[in-house]
Amino acid sequence: MPGEAFIGVIPNAQRKKNMFSTETFNIVVTNQRMVFALATSEMIKAEAMSHKGEGIKGAFKAMTAGYTLWRRYTGMSPDQAMAETPGNFCVYLNQVRKVKYSGGKVLFSKGGVSVGMNVNIGLGGGDDDDNAKLEIETIGGKYQFEIIASSQQQTHQVLKAAGLIR
Repeated sequence: MPGEAFIGVIPNAQRKKNMFSTETFNIVVTNQRMVFALATSEMIKAEAMSHKGEGIKGAFKAMTAGYTLWRRYTGMSPDQAMAETPGNFCVYLNQVRKVKYSGGKVLFSKGGVSVGMNVNIGLGGGDDDDNAKLEIETIGGKYQFEIIASSQQQTHQVLKAAGLIR
């Protein structure tokens, strides 16, 4: 699209597919739209296999392939991301009515280590306490996702840069 500028990627956004399973999307955000790129098991396997023969470091990269798959979208056009799998879809920013994000506030981050606080303290319980909620309300419906703790700071930064949250 003319004038479309890449803002960032919201990694590993999970939503319920049905009662027993979830699906994971990497959300490519531009100044015009959000492309929801479905992470398939075939993609994760291919990413893991790309590190075969790299020794211990490669084995570790292969184990985390599902969590680092989002990085591929930083060098890909939004149109390429959209066409990657049949499960991908997009939402134009002018169709977004409201975005709610309950992510934790990170006080300090260095490399892979983050120290912060969860702003959801006391709200709910169970195993999902570390997950943030992302709700995107559009003129066509609502999309609800959970964001794992390691992706919350990046999600906040991308949403803020896109002007979707304060």
